[in-house]
Amino acid sequence: MQKTILTIAMAMLCLNFSLKAQEPTKQKLLKIPLIKGRILDEKGESLPGASVKVKNTKVAVVTSNDGSFTLNNLSSGSVIEVSFIGYEPKELSIKEGDESIIVFLKPTQQQLNEVAISTGYQVLPKERSTGSFDQIDNELFNRSTGTGVLDRLDGVASSTIFDRRDPRLTGKAFIAVRGLSTLNTLPGPLIILDNFPYEGKMENLNPNDVENITILKDAAAASIWGAKAGNGVIVITTKKGKKEQALKLTINSNLSLINKPDLYYYNQISSSDYIDVEKYLFDQGFYDAQIKATVRPPLLTPVVKVLAKLRANEISETAAGQMIGAYRSEDVRRDYTNYVYREGTQQQYALNLSGGGKEVAYYFSAGYDKNLNNLSVSANDRLNLRSSATFYPLKGLEIETGLLYTFSNSATNTTESPIGFNTMLFGSKSLYPYARLADDAGNPLAIERGFRKEYMDKLLPGKLLDWSYKPLEDMKMNSFTSKAKDLLVNLGLKYKLTPVLSAELRYMYEHTGTENLNWQGANSYLTRFTINSYTQKDGSRPIPLGDIINPQNQVFTATGLRGQVNLNKVWKGVHELSAIGGAEIREDKTTFRYYKIFGYNAEFLNVSDIDFTGQYANVFGYGTAKIPNSSGIEILNNRYVSLYANAAYSYDSRYIFSASVRKDAANLFGLKSNKKGVPLWSAGLAWNINKESFYNLEWLPYLKMRLTYGYSGNISGAPSAKAIIAYQGDNYVTGLPFGTNSNAPNPSLRWEKTAMLNLGLDFANRNNRISGSLEYYDKRSSDLYSYSSLDQTTGFAGLLINSANMNGRGIDLSLNTKNLTAGRFSWDTRFLFNYNQNRVAKYLFEESNISNYINSGLAPNPIQGKHAYALFSYKFAGLDPATGDPMGYVNGVASKDYATIRSPKSINDLEYHGSAIPVYFGTLINTFSYRNFSVSFNIGYQFGYYFRREALNYASLFNAGKGAGDFSKRWQKPGDEKITNVPSMIYPLNRSREDFYAASSALVEKGDHIRLNDITAGYLLNNKGKYFKQIRLYANLSNVGVLWSANKVGIDPLLLATQSTLIRPSLTKAFGFTASF
Repeated sequence: MQKTILTIAMAMLCLNFSLKAQEPTKQKLLKIPLIKGRILDEKGESLPGASVKVKNTKVAVVTSNDGSFTLNNLSSGSVIEVSFIGYEPKELSIKEGDESIIVFLKPTQQQLNEVAISTGYQVLPKERSTGSFDQIDNELFNRSTGTGVLDRLDGVASSTIFDRRDPRLTGKAFIAVRGLSTLNTLPGPLIILDNFPYEGKMENLNPNDVENITILKDAAAASIWGAKAGNGVIVITTKKGKKEQALKLTINSNLSLINKPDLYYYNQISSSDYIDVEKYLFDQGFYDAQIKATVRPPLLTPVVKVLAKLRANEISETAAGQMIGAYRSEDVRRDYTNYVYREGTQQQYALNLSGGGKEVAYYFSAGYDKNLNNLSVSANDRLNLRSSATFYPLKGLEIETGLLYTFSNSATNTTESPIGFNTMLFGSKSLYPYARLADDAGNPLAIERGFRKEYMDKLLPGKLLDWSYKPLEDMKMNSFTSKAKDLLVNLGLKYKLTPVLSAELRYMYEHTGTENLNWQGANSYLTRFTINSYTQKDGSRPIPLGDIINPQNQVFTATGLRGQVNLNKVWKGVHELSAIGGAEIREDKTTFRYYKIFGYNAEFLNVSDIDFTGQYANVFGYGTAKIPNSSGIEILNNRYVSLYANAAYSYDSRYIFSASVRKDAANLFGLKSNKKGVPLWSAGLAWNINKESFYNLEWLPYLKMRLTYGYSGNISGAPSAKAIIAYQGDNYVTGLPFGTNSNAPNPSLRWEKTAMLNLGLDFANRNNRISGSLEYYDKRSSDLYSYSSLDQTTGFAGLLINSANMNGRGIDLSLNTKNLTAGRFSWDTRFLFNYNQNRVAKYLFEESNISNYINSGLAPNPIQGKHAYALFSYKFAGLDPATGDPMGYVNGVASKDYATIRSPKSINDLEYHGSAIPVYFGTLINTFSYRNFSVSFNIGYQFGYYFRREALNYASLFNAGKGAGDFSKRWQKPGDEKITNVPSMIYPLNRSREDFYAASSALVEKGDHIRLNDITAGYLLNNKGKYFKQIRLYANLSNVGVLWSANKVGIDPLLLATQSTLIRPSLTKAFGFTASF
């Protein structure tokens, strides 16, 4: 027994010696003081917000905007766990020498295509946010080829509608995100360009520099921008270089061919019908006084002149019939098409270089656009140069620089001598439809202008310049040109104070100089007319020979400075906190100068002295007058100060809470409002339901619910809080400077506020076959600027004050589906459905004349309890079977008592149609791909609204020469009332009859329609040679046309016939390529 015990003891002792002897041979773990790394996807794109954890420890960090991270004091053999939603997690064992690492993540089979979104203040993963965002990625943004950045969002962005009907926009679009939030102006959304608000012209931006665009739609997303975010926020992120990226060269070029405009689309009265009207009026004696006038006699059309000569027996009836018959076959639209308009072209050329090393990332681009517009005297071009660089000189330090320079030119004809379709005048009337601008050989013909030629030729014989006006010649002798130079500088400094805390300082400066020149050449009609008008009986000319120019120079400068602290902390593997806080100041200043020069000689750069104080006899016998001295200067200076904070907390990637607060002050607001300091704020909650342990729906691996509420504001269009004196220059009589009080003080003036509740659901099924989001929102806008009457003793009739409220609600559905994948063929769909309705909840001002609520529907029509764009009409009761007169209702009975009909006692006496802007709208994009070829169709739809079409107004036809094609459908005999609503022609005119019909429900149509926005095709060449990496060939067809419309009169609701001076967008064909090297 003792021997056995001794044997075991000896064995254990030997084992112990053996173990001790082996200890010195174990590998010693090495300390690595600092590890720097980046997390990228398979394409080399950064993955900001990726989680980096040290396994079996509490050490965890989140990657920054460029996907980089740092870890301190690790040991060799430590294991790093990297994860990012939508990508396969990865583990990496650290070994000696791993001071710098790059980790590539592969997308999972169920990748959710979630991306990092930018709010302008921070970049955060969309799946970790509570707010409502719509991101337009680079592929979707570049499906169209237009030269405007925002125009490319039309038809592809959710809950965003483009309205080009308002004449104040001169053909440009008013952009509304989730409907209206204000009533007084059309401000549009706030534009953020690379972290700062951009107040410059959108035409200065090159779409080829845009990486993506994010639309911030709810309070949690947009309220961080405070008093400027009430109308939505559009964040433009430009392309940048990346660290440790090889030099990349990309070239893009395309050519767009724009068809000549279809001038026959406009519902214009025919030449033959117009002549019939003239003959009818001549027989009624309508022109007798004009024909007999000898002093400043008004113009007479060729047909009226022929009829007058026939009545005076100066020509035979046969000759008159032949001449009038020839006029019936003429159509001025033919000459417009042949000589004034042309096929337009748009050329785009863009080149960019990007790359980077360990300590720098850079990007440089150059772009040139040249457009020859449809109007032959209209053209513009643009040169863009842009550079950005990020330097990493020290550990934790980033220095960002950005520079954008734009030089642009544009030219068209002057507004004083318009040449466009339906803009040219014949005296005080529109140009008659049978006018000719050129003879059969194409030689320009003269059109009378001013007064009758026979009269003007007799004025001061031999002492005046030629009075003739040939539009095709004159359009080359006048112009309105604009030259703009825009410089935008961005500087940023970011330093990582600790692994979880960083601070940054950003600065922005913008300078835009615009030189506008309204030029009337020495031989232009207006110059000759002006010189002749002041020529004295002795032949002297107070206004000398030479050009007349009106320079208008504007300088806009904006300066912004922001300081911000960022916190990103992950602890215990389940808690994550991201927070920012900061302050910023901004100043915008606009200076506008204008003056007029007579007798200018462009060759010798000299001008003539003008006596602006003398009184000169007018050649037309109007008495004496001074030569107008148009000059002045205007300065506008706005300053803003803001404090803000935003935080988001995530627990176990399941529950996310967010909150933000912002305080704004500005010199626009009243003193009382700035002192009160009521902040704008938001709060949000998100729940990743699919991460719960009880969730087991394998067919729906991603399900997220979001709830947010908060406030944002609007200051666009705000009146001044202070009394303003507007200096008007020199008094016409005394010659002394004078001014007027143009604004009453309002110390309580404050920003408009919009509260929004948003409930959202994000989802995706297996393999991302179906993914998207469904959202409901409720908007409550208060303190809106609206007109309110004041006590007359104040000297002001009324004032814009914070007195109106408006409520809105809506639904956004965004659906992406992979309908079919069969081998190399695929069919994908993007479907957008949006519902939005705005109603005025409070509006203090009431019209004394109820008829004033009847409008065209092109602008807001605030009436309490109704749509913001409420469309009203007089109730139409048809045509009188005996006379063809339009009838309305008086006390529910059909009547022709127009005075009573047009004096309704209450708004209930009018017919309310509904909204004049779409309530339901959206897009359906189908993309078919086979191998490297793809074709895509973009179909848009708009429903639930009404519009008022153009009326045949006999007063306008007789007195202004404007006539609609409906004239041929007018009532002419009993029984016609069964097939037409167009009234009979009568003389003398009954203005009340005309005004009633023009504002009646007979002219209101449903605006519902479906249109084919564009067709895009592309072919991709990959790795076909050693000289390039990829080449994409593409073609695009846009402005294709309406597929279906609820109205049966053939009117495109997006371009109403009431806008006779606008041309329907023409079919555009684009071809181009993008090559990467």
